[in-house]
Amino acid sequence: MQTRFVTVLLVSIMCVALLIGLAIAAEKVKGTIKSIDSGAGTVVVTDSAGKDVTLTLEDKGKLNKYSVGDRIKGKYESKGGKNVATDFRKAEGC
Repeated sequence: MQTRFVTVLLVSIMCVALLIGLAIAAEKVKGTIKSIDSGAGTVVVTDSAGKDVTLTLEDKGKLNKYSVGDRIKGKYESKGGKNVATDFRKAEGC
């Protein structure tokens, strides 16, 4: 019985560590939309340091809600050589 408890405890700790690692792996971006390509489902965001980040949105239809010049914030992960947005929304106060 004690061995089962230890096993469950160790598996639980590993799961929590994995979830924390996934949360840390996501990159954040906050800036202004420079360009939108609805066909490709991509948007280029310029951050406050002047760096351009190209994000791919899996839901291309969501891009209709945005315009060049909008302030956004989001999170993304690198998948297959692309920065895939996991969270993408207008920044507060817009």
